[in-house]
Amino acid sequence: VELSRSTQIRLIEPTKEEEDKMEKALPYMYVKAIPPNKSPGENADKPRNAFFWGQYWVARPAMPDQVIYDITKITQEPKNREMLAKVMNLWGVSGPEFASVAKIGIPLHPGALKYWKEQGAKLPPELSK
Repeated sequence: VELSRSTQIRLIEPTKEEEDKMEKALPYMYVKAIPPNKSPGENADKPRNAFFWGQYWVARPAMPDQVIYDITKITQEPKNREMLAKVMNLWGVSGPEFASVAKIGIPLHPGALKYWKEQGAKLPPELSK
């Protein structure tokens, strides 16, 4: 991304074999299609797959549920996501992704769990408790 600020870049899509290898080695990463020209200096004519890692917000269990609920809600509201996307383009195409969190066994904080359940998010069974 740093290089893309000063020169045109071309992102190379991973092969299926590379995707599988990455998933085994780094289960918190996942593959997602991203729209063309989301990074400065990028020149792409179609969406392509790229490796992503989730935006993991970590809180200690003693953090009040309401505080975590409010933080989650505020960062997910469309107007706030638009503002965040102005700072980092990928905020505009990112969204809740729970499979990689479930793979590495990170439990959702009860405040975040409440928010996502209210939103009807499809949570893996191990995170829905």
